Amino acid sequence: MTMTEWNIGAPLPPVAGGGPTRSKAELNRQVRRYATERRRDIRRRRIRPSIDRQARARESSDIIALARIWIPYGGVPAELIFERFGIVEHDFLERLWKAAETTGCASDLVRELSSVYPRHTKPDD
Repeated sequence: MTMTEWNIGAPLPPVAGGGPTRSKAELNRQVRRYATERRRDIRRRRIRPSIDRQARARESSDIIALARIWIPYGGVPAELIFERFGIVEHDFLERLWKAAETTGCASDLVRELSSVYPRHTKPDD
């Protein structure tokens, strides 16, 4: 059937399995519902990056704060790192130094952190 032969106002053929045909009004409702959901998704995606940035900033400050608290004790125990952040020690160290770099930590704090937390580590195999 060519596009010129297509009858837009005609009822749809039955759905596979012998289901009922859909009326034009039902299709219009579905299209409106889809369009509404699509607009909501687009709005959420526009808002999401700022939420992600805020969450990353909060995590960065939490990592630095925890690392600072544990300096006198030789560093944060691996179990606590996993419990608090759900990551292994190697990933914690990477995030710690990235956070220290991006947040512009004071040089005395960076020196203290360096005395306990190595900057470059290889994951345990």
